[in-house]
Amino acid sequence: MATINDYTSGKVVRNVKLSVFFLKFVKFPIIRGENCLKKTKSFEPRIINMDQATDIILKSDKCAVGERVCRVLNENSEFTESVFLNRLAEGMIDARKAKPAEKEAAISKQVS
Repeated sequence: MATINDYTSGKVVRNVKLSVFFLKFVKFPIIRGENCLKKTKSFEPRIINMDQATDIILKSDKCAVGERVCRVLNENSEFTESVFLNRLAEGMIDARKAKPAEKEAAISKQVS
């Protein structure tokens, strides 16, 4: 999982763009490809359903809402924002990549 610094510094976006760029050119088995896969997997998000997301948001201390990191790859995606929690929320707010949000507003962003 990516760290707070990875998000706030833009490292997540750079690594995703770079990984996708290089993977577009792969037409043969990658020698030592497990290293590339391991680095890419470290940024893989956990997939949860909306009930789980709501529960996690309600239990958090701080919420922020900002543009989804993956929007750089999928500009036409249905959902345009992510909810960041606790220390990550603080880091994203400090980096001006997200805005503070009340829990109820954060939940409604996830549902809409």
